[in-house]
Amino acid sequence: MNALLVTIGGIVVGVAASVLNVPWLGVTGAIIAGAGAWMQYRDTVAFERIIDTADWEKDGADYRISIAASEHKKRGPTATIYVGRAPYFEQASCDVHIDIDNTVILRVSSPVSGKVVIK
Repeated sequence: MNALLVTIGGIVVGVAASVLNVPWLGVTGAIIAGAGAWMQYRDTVAFERIIDTADWEKDGADYRISIAASEHKKRGPTATIYVGRAPYFEQASCDVHIDIDNTVILRVSSPVSGKVVIK
């Protein structure tokens, strides 16, 4: 949502620059709108991480992997786990928990190899 607001803000600045006939303000508006468009693109690209059985940490009777928000850079993330090896992955189910700080925590009863996709 913030990326969309940046894009709209840049467009508004560009229109205002056109109405006021201020070229430098038009360039600034174009830069802001371009930055907003790039932010929107970045938000739609999924984060993928290949995982191996050695990546899982023992946590009581289960195993877990934590992926911090600073690594996946998504707001309100959703995670899906796939098992197998590239290019043959199959979607699997596991316990997925999202912390208040957007850290993705995956839990399984036994370690698996595959990949995690976070959108």
